[in-house]
Amino acid sequence: LELLWLKLCSCIRRTHTETQRDFAPLVLDIRHQCALINGKNIELTHTEFTLLVILSSRVGHIWSVEELYRELWGSAGSVNATMVQIHISRMRAKIVTAFPQHEFIETVWKKGYQFVPYEPQV
Repeated sequence: LELLWLKLCSCIRRTHTETQRDFAPLVLDIRHQCALINGKNIELTHTEFTLLVILSSRVGHIWSVEELYRELWGSAGSVNATMVQIHISRMRAKIVTAFPQHEFIETVWKKGYQFVPYEPQV
């Protein structure tokens, strides 16, 4: 019975696909693989978009460069930290150009990166 339950949960997880994440003013349209700020498309590469989806999947979690590399390119081979840093840098520049009021990707010194949603000042 327990095995049946586990298989059922696994099947439900596979069939339930997330189509959108809303971090107003940033919206990630996962189905169409595009990021929008205030309704305007941010021209991200496939890798940059995937990286943003990974980072936003666990808000507040600090992702190490190694974790991000393995999520993007798999676990085979050695980690190329520079490649991850370049993609993050380019993605950040595009996001800041579209919305300079907030940095959605924060560097945590000696640990990695984390996604921080925008919280308007009251």
